Amino acid sequence: PGVLDVAASEDLVFAAAEDRGLKVLDTRNPRSLRLLGSFEPSLGVSSVVMVEGLLYATGPGAGLMIIDPADPRDPRQIGFYGFSPERAIDAAASDGLAFVATDGGIRALSLDCP
Repeated sequence: PGVLDVAASEDLVFAAAEDRGLKVLDTRNPRSLRLLGSFEPSLGVSSVVMVEGLLYATGPGAGLMIIDPADPRDPRQIGFYGFSPERAIDAAASDGLAFVATDGGIRALSLDCP
């Protein structure tokens, strides 16, 4: 599979590449994107959104992963919301809330405290 979703911030693009994880690309030269780093959870990453410097990502069979990309060469997971037995499929954010689409409906979570 290819890239399923992207989020951007300044000179970086974060690509949700499913079973290959989350890829961090340097966009300073848009004609030649350069891989800087990656985050590779065991279940992969299928969607990603950036809010106030943090990444919120979903993956097949997983919940909502909260990832700190402060070091783009080595992004770190700093939090997780599980929805067992539901799977998180996609996420969006607005006004301090994350809205997570699961196979059981939509869940709203406060982003005040990851």
